[in-house]
Amino acid sequence: MDTPAHGSENRLMPLPPRPVSLAAKLGALGAALMALALGSIALTLWVTWQLEGGAAAVNEAGRLRMQGWRMAQSVSAGDLPRAERLAVQFDESIALLRAGDPARPLFVPADAATSSAFRAVQQNWTTLRADWLRPGAHAIGEVAEQAEALVHDVDRFVGGIEARLSRWTALLTLFQLLLMGLAIAAGNTPLAIRRIFEALWTTGADPADERKFAELARSLDVDPLCLDEQAIKDALRMETAQAVARGVFGVPTLFVDGELFWGADAMDFVEAYLADPGIVATEEMQRVINLPVGASRRRD
Repeated sequence: MDTPAHGSENRLMPLPPRPVSLAAKLGALGAALMALALGSIALTLWVTWQLEGGAAAVNEAGRLRMQGWRMAQSVSAGDLPRAERLAVQFDESIALLRAGDPARPLFVPADAATSSAFRAVQQNWTTLRADWLRPGAHAIGEVAEQAEALVHDVDRFVGGIEARLSRWTALLTLFQLLLMGLAIAAGNTPLAIRRIFEALWTTGADPADERKFAELARSLDVDPLCLDEQAIKDALRMETAQAVARGVFGVPTLFVDGELFWGADAMDFVEAYLADPGIVATEEMQRVINLPVGASRRRD
């Protein structure tokens, strides 16, 4: 029987590490890209959800003003049954704002300023409700002052929601400007415009994702750092001013023979116009064109 040499031991030699297969590497890369894409989509949906839910809350909170003034008028006139019905409507609006409605969506932002303003509205309303619904006469001047104070609290509440929304809107506007600057840096070619629109609207990518933005810039042979150059900024200001002067208020906008067509859903209309320019001169179209403006944006 052979014996091991002096100083040697019966040990199992460790196996060398098994190389990772190409399929595994590709699978890991695909999983990482999928996770990134899903994260971008989720973030974009979340921002949209915040804006839609906050806008609905602004509308519902705005109803409190009207309800408050109507109830004050009923109380001053001694119409207690109508005041009670209006009080129920006010209660329902408060309850909706407090609980939210995911189906719409509707919810109040949870920041400290907005929450504090909402509490002030609820506290003031609790006091006024008990006072206004008690039997007996109410001094018109006193009721008007109370209603004005309530509406002031509602205005603070609405202002808090709008301030929160403005932060998200400002962020989205910033990246819209960056994309417009990128289009200018890429020469405003049809290929560049198409690639930017596809990246922003068809992939679900988050426009605030710096890495995605850098990838898009490189695909257009544009150095992202050049967007900070004064020439690009000046060109963006000039082209924006020209667009506003021509009546542009959103993208995409097309001008065909001086006619403005706005929105991706207007492309069929553009094709119809190219086939028959007289389509915009029909009696019905002129009636629609000459309808009064319901609201316009201040430019001060």
